Amino acid sequence: MTKTDPDNPPGGVPWYNRVALRLSLSIVVVIIITALTVASLILRDEKSTMERDLRVRTRMLGEIIARQMIEPILYEENFSLHSLLKSYLNARDSILLYGSIYDKNGKLFLTSRQA
Repeated sequence: MTKTDPDNPPGGVPWYNRVALRLSLSIVVVIIITALTVASLILRDEKSTMERDLRVRTRMLGEIIARQMIEPILYEENFSLHSLLKSYLNARDSILLYGSIYDKNGKLFLTSRQA
């Protein structure tokens, strides 16, 4: 009696050439490709949503800052302007990096950076 290899029986198909293995690998490849495609679509959509939200937030912040700066500008309260600008820049969830205020002639009146 001769010993036979269970993975490669005589006259049989080797383990790496079986239909079940090929089918299983094909299914795994299809699942991986599908998962990567769906993930890229979700990330692209999330990125565009976040960019849109950031644009809306910055536009609203610009309008709020402009409204709050009107009175100190009219009464030439430089310290109030400086403290308002600093408070927006140093806020915990601030999206601003720097701020500048120009006079009616376009000359730089006040500038500040995030601390």
